[in-house]
Amino acid sequence: MKKIRPLRTGEMVSIIAPSSPFDRAAFENALSIITGFGLVPKYDASMLSHNGYLAGSDLRRALEFINAMNDPETSAVLPARGGYGAMRIIHAVDSEAHLGFKLFAGFSDITVLHSYLVQRKKMVTLHSPNLISSAKMESESIHRFRNALLGENAQNNFFFSGLKRINGGRDSGVSFGGNLSLIAAMMGTPLEVDFTDKILFLEEVHEPLYRIDRMLTQLSMSRTWKKLKGIAFGEMGVSDEERERFDGLLSDFAAGAGKPAVKGFPVGHGVRNYTVPLGVLCTLDAGREIFNVDESPYSSDETS
Repeated sequence: MKKIRPLRTGEMVSIIAPSSPFDRAAFENALSIITGFGLVPKYDASMLSHNGYLAGSDLRRALEFINAMNDPETSAVLPARGGYGAMRIIHAVDSEAHLGFKLFAGFSDITVLHSYLVQRKKMVTLHSPNLISSAKMESESIHRFRNALLGENAQNNFFFSGLKRINGGRDSGVSFGGNLSLIAAMMGTPLEVDFTDKILFLEEVHEPLYRIDRMLTQLSMSRTWKKLKGIAFGEMGVSDEERERFDGLLSDFAAGAGKPAVKGFPVGHGVRNYTVPLGVLCTLDAGREIFNVDESPYSSDETS
């Protein structure tokens, strides 16, 4: 796996819009997060395009992603937001003969691009807030996002405690995770997640319980599911009315999987969304209710 080089203050980062459009005022407000980290945002005005529920045409969004990954002036690529649309650009992205490697971060619809980069391009990436969502995060999430980008305090930054055991046990594997709807949507495609030796974490938002049940059942029927090492559930966006039934669903699902399982993992669409490296060795200890990233995601010994 190609590992991340931590960013340095003063470096330039590419901001892209590979999915849905967004409000310009919210975007400009969110830029203060990146500049507050000491980084310099770079973006093209075309990212503000609107094409219905997409941030411009598929070609525009694909070329923007390709150009950002290949841009010699920038050291990272950060999406402005998720929404929907990243899956539509994969064919064009995959036809590109050369795709550069640099730090890539994001979440939600960006799960599709993580799957492509981690599985097809063997790149370590960061599951993190998107730029606009970062402006709504609580302080600890912002602090961890900054540390992850700059490679600071990695040992503590990628240690997650206070989780809630669903199914006991302890195992190690390779970290991967993201939005449940997208992971389910990729089943049966070239981007299908290979669960072999994975510690999987999931998040979701605005889905009724029966759809969450259906998607989890779909994952459990996949070719590689039985080779999964463990599972952590983040914020799933379940309503208060369905909370009790949801907890029962997770208990039944975890028991059926027979793997270490926890809930309360700090990722999702709420105000708490901690940054997690994808594609590195980690351990889920459900008995102690902790998740630890054992392998540094960074290529350099500049981390502290």
